[in-house]
Amino acid sequence: MRITKFFLLIGVTLLIVSILPTSSRGSSMQVTKNNYTVRFLFINDGVSLHMESRINESFSVYILSEVDSYHILSNKSLNGTSPFFVTANVTQIQMILKTPHSGWYGIVITTDMNYSISVRYRIAQVIPRITYYVSSIVLLSISIPLYVLQNKFRLTSELGEVNVMDVE
Repeated sequence: MRITKFFLLIGVTLLIVSILPTSSRGSSMQVTKNNYTVRFLFINDGVSLHMESRINESFSVYILSEVDSYHILSNKSLNGTSPFFVTANVTQIQMILKTPHSGWYGIVITTDMNYSISVRYRIAQVIPRITYYVSSIVLLSISIPLYVLQNKFRLTSELGEVNVMDVE
């Protein structure tokens, strides 16, 4: 009985955590031609990503693995990398970014302009957090029926068998 209550508690906790709002973070960065600035972020299930240049200058965005991001920092080049998301010559982006797996990723913003541009970005966790949500549903779908069955059998054993036909 105690283990069932424990799993029920864990399931409810995970469900609550999966739907709690998280704070978004944002900032702006200066981007210049042939200069690669990498912003690292940990992505668990997915993030909402919004980027825009201040006065409608075009920029390009590359989302890379942690290893490829370090490659760019050391070599100052996109050559030899395999971005899993690329969009070129845009003035703004608004999207839900789903990654192949949880982990650290790098966002690289570049421009072809001959002068420095400012790009604002805002990143927020997607709700519900799928990993926690699925885990909570699995735990609850197992522990709730077990809890109900255990309570039914405990009640039956405490009362003994009662035949409805014998009651007058």
